[in-house]
Amino acid sequence: MPVPPTGAIIAARIRKSIDQFIKAEAWSERSARTPEELGVRKSLIFQRLVNAGVFVETSGNRYFLHRENLNIYQNNRRKRATIALIVIFAIIILYSLLS
Repeated sequence: MPVPPTGAIIAARIRKSIDQFIKAEAWSERSARTPEELGVRKSLIFQRLVNAGVFVETSGNRYFLHRENLNIYQNNRRKRATIALIVIFAIIILYSLLS
């Protein structure tokens, strides 16, 4: 059975965590929830989203989803993915031209 790419696994876990906050409508300090309430592990991926400002911590270990920061985060990920694909494509073309 083929192993899925690590990037795909990380992207799926990020999406799952974000979806849990969206389903709970945790959009503000008032509607903030603990990760445990949402079934979200406080993993390295979760901490990356907190550091990026996607999840904002409030009192009592509660978090909410910051929509504007989520949009910025997603746009930055798309830009990085596009650049990576362009670089890979350029390497493939150069390799095929040189061989």
